[in-house]
Amino acid sequence: MKRLLISFLMLIILFLIINCSKPSDELLFDVVIEKKRPFFFGITNVRLLIKGAFVATAYSDKCTYVTFSVGSPAIPYNGEPHIFIQLPDASIVDLASSDIVHILERKATARRPCRDKFFNQIDQEFMSWPAGAKLFELSSYKFYVNNHTLIGMTVTHHTYFIDKKGNQQPLIPHYGGLPPKIGTSRTNMISVPFNAQEFVNVFGKPNRIIELFSE
Repeated sequence: MKRLLISFLMLIILFLIINCSKPSDELLFDVVIEKKRPFFFGITNVRLLIKGAFVATAYSDKCTYVTFSVGSPAIPYNGEPHIFIQLPDASIVDLASSDIVHILERKATARRPCRDKFFNQIDQEFMSWPAGAKLFELSSYKFYVNNHTLIGMTVTHHTYFIDKKGNQQPLIPHYGGLPPKIGTSRTNMISVPFNAQEFVNVFGKPNRIIELFSE
């Protein structure tokens, strides 16, 4: 029992050393990191960069941001600010474009009523999209549409995609290795995943940085 306890404490110490040795966004961008619901000894495994309506999420190492989202059931995306994304076929579209939903209808590999719950990372709670909302899926992207208006978008780094039959297919061979890209213009974009410095180069310094522990 004593040996087991010592091993457990050593693992915790090792985890803390690894986390403390990582570059601090707090020092880089002069933003105080908010700690929410940490585990034992202040351990966290999720970091959020928040810039207005944008939320970037990093897990585990808290250095590589694998998810980027804009718009939520509480605050739907209204076209501001403009977000440009690169689709798998290399085309670049403006999410604020008046024909964005028509583009999604043509290009999406899956479209269905949106029964998915939106997970609010900041408050760690699930929220429902409006009744009648539709979910469009394309490669690593998920688009939420209500009344023919785009109200939310999430892109997550994946190595596979879901085809029209609901089967997993390798992402890179199908789309020629093109990663998803996001940005504020056609010439100012970053690939997903990205690090904090790349986020700042495109979107500017975050308003908030939150660290929390998520099961």
